[in-house]
Amino acid sequence: AAPVGVDALNFTADFAPDSLGIGDLACRVGPQPVRAQLAVTRFADPYVRFAVQGNLDLAAIAPMLGQKDMKLAGHAAVNVRGHGRAKDASAMALDGTAQLDNVSVETKPLPKKLEAINGGLAFSADKVAIKDLSLKAGQSSVALSASVTRPLAVMAMPGSVPPAGVQFSLASPYLDLAEIMPGGGGGPVLPNAKGGGTVRIARLKNEKLDVKNVSADLALEPGIMSVPAFGLDGYGGAIRGNARFDLRD
Repeated sequence: AAPVGVDALNFTADFAPDSLGIGDLACRVGPQPVRAQLAVTRFADPYVRFAVQGNLDLAAIAPMLGQKDMKLAGHAAVNVRGHGRAKDASAMALDGTAQLDNVSVETKPLPKKLEAINGGLAFSADKVAIKDLSLKAGQSSVALSASVTRPLAVMAMPGSVPPAGVQFSLASPYLDLAEIMPGGGGGPVLPNAKGGGTVRIARLKNEKLDVKNVSADLALEPGIMSVPAFGLDGYGGAIRGNARFDLRD
């Protein structure tokens, strides 16, 4: 069901007891050439090594992500290698780079299409550096730089695996949470992460809330978000304070 095809697929597979190796996979994703390598051992608890090089048209891999309604577009120039247990993807060691170019994501839980996603990712051992990542949704826009250890653990259920380590800075000239946050009800959910960062938003809207010059220092741990210091201007005054949100129950 992908709008972009994978063509000219060629590879040689080497089989041995309890192992599989593919060292020369080559194909075209849309018009762009892509190469990949894969090695799998110990099938009962698979240990994998893989590498991918090329300019990926992300529309071709959207069906692999499991969400039938997702529309993914744009390109990612990748040169990425990884290894680890397939059953513990959160601990997978990654190395290499990926550059996002005009990526967009559209899916039912998102109120607006995320678009104009640009930025670089640099992987090393169990860490990823996010460099100058920017995106838009409706009238809202966000710029993010971050460093994340064990990045694949961010999406895991808190307590199921050790948390990712996160340091970040986020800035926005205008942010309406109704344009960014997924719908569907339920309580707020925090990432499986430990660390912190800074937030600077020139104008912030959230339903009836409409304030300016928002600044906050955030501290994260699984299920808990602390705000040691925040400030904002609104409704003819200024507010300074601190906060703590415990979402474990």
